[in-house]
Amino acid sequence: MSVFSCDLVEESRKHVRFLQELYTYGVLLAPVSAKSLDRYLNQWLSLVAREIAYDPEAQLVPPPDVAWLWHCHRLAPMNYERHVRSQYGGVLLEACPSFSFQREDSPEEIAFLTRDAWYAAFPYEPFFLQDKDKDEFEPPARFIDNCRDLEAFDLITSTKNQSTFLWQVSGPKFSNQDFLHQAVENYHKFLKLSSVGEKALPLVPTYQIDLMWHTHILASLRGYQVDCLAIRGVKFDHDDSLNDRAPGASLDVAFRATEKLWKEAYGQEFVVAGGMYRGEPPPVYYNANAWHWQLSPSDESSKGLEHTITVAAGPSSTGKSQPKVWLIPQSDPFGPRLDDEGRRVFIPANARSRVRNVNSNEAKTGYIFGCGSAGAGYYSMETRDAYILLDERLSKQAAYAQQQVQIYECGACICWGSAPSMKQEEERGVLIAKVKEINDMRQYVKLRCESKGPDAEITFNNRRYRSSDGAVGGSSDGAAVGINPFVFYAGGDLCGAGGCGGGGGAAGGCG
Repeated sequence: MSVFSCDLVEESRKHVRFLQELYTYGVLLAPVSAKSLDRYLNQWLSLVAREIAYDPEAQLVPPPDVAWLWHCHRLAPMNYERHVRSQYGGVLLEACPSFSFQREDSPEEIAFLTRDAWYAAFPYEPFFLQDKDKDEFEPPARFIDNCRDLEAFDLITSTKNQSTFLWQVSGPKFSNQDFLHQAVENYHKFLKLSSVGEKALPLVPTYQIDLMWHTHILASLRGYQVDCLAIRGVKFDHDDSLNDRAPGASLDVAFRATEKLWKEAYGQEFVVAGGMYRGEPPPVYYNANAWHWQLSPSDESSKGLEHTITVAAGPSSTGKSQPKVWLIPQSDPFGPRLDDEGRRVFIPANARSRVRNVNSNEAKTGYIFGCGSAGAGYYSMETRDAYILLDERLSKQAAYAQQQVQIYECGACICWGSAPSMKQEEERGVLIAKVKEINDMRQYVKLRCESKGPDAEITFNNRRYRSSDGAVGGSSDGAAVGINPFVFYAGGDLCGAGGCGGGGGAAGGCG
């Protein structure tokens, strides 16, 4: 909606992906250490203040532990504003770019510039939290001392409260475009509500609304304040300290009051299907290794691939389009993960058919079938798993094509140095061209697999390629074009779904 200073639908996608990355990285659920708290309060914020004093447009990307504390602190917008203005000469420190953190050895220029600025200010302090500091948890007394400047705002408890927010906004509805647009509309209505008639009880949102509320604050605090003044006439604080959901408790009473206000103001039910409290996360949620929103940085197969700045796809603050990031296969209990077009990112394999010559896992356009990070099934071409599986398949096909060349040469008696006839040269040339075609495709697939996303620009054979949008070829004059592996390789359907009976294993499983 035009009443907001940013595109909340796009920003909310970046927000959720940011949380997913922190979750997989192990920050979201880990206890906050004393070292991290000190790094955030006494080093990172002062670094940001120093850099924007030199350049108001400066962009800085924090390390993961700092990014998480900054995220949670900014979700208490009034406390955060008071703190940074009092500490840094009235300056409001924004996260720019929002919803981002960097990994070790991130190659982007913004990552290097951030680290250079950090080491210039703190030459003896490592930018990334050291392993020895990760278990140095904050004793309550020390926490009170460190948070005295935060006016008793409990930042540590806030990180605990926010650690399960991802679970609440991971239902299947949150991948639906219409649902997100409805969320923006409902959030606008929510901002217009007044609780004066209900003894000034706090307004309690649905999770559909809460995602947009969090996103609005975090995308730009200045923009949030301006928008709230325009819509409500006053600033609007956010408080995550109400967590007792027992009937009759303060949260329950405030929610019922909000529900009543909504009904009176809009004549509609406040409750929205798919956007409410989902209950406490299941035990598996607390084991980040059980879910694959991305390849684990510790996985041997992903070394060198995952050291990237985590900024989700969508328009940047400068208006330039950000490339898509890899989608992550996901299965229950979170619900199927969908791409921007509403298609499933991963489709589990069907059980092996018991009927002769009946395939229970037929080929699907736009997917690669195989065993990847989410198990056996179909992986969207917007996942890195698909390219890993494709490379494995091409490797086998390259070996087979090379074998065909050798068989032909021996069969035609030209493998011992005999001069081939013109016809033999032509026939052998066709086979060698097939080998080259497959090897070229494999080289492209490897480069795509090592890139930051399915449409990240890569250089292949001195040409630049962009997305898998169906275009074939490249341009040597600097223009980036698309390439589709299904089109580029003319050797048939690369889905590689299970053959007769439905693939490997009793249920098309791995191994």
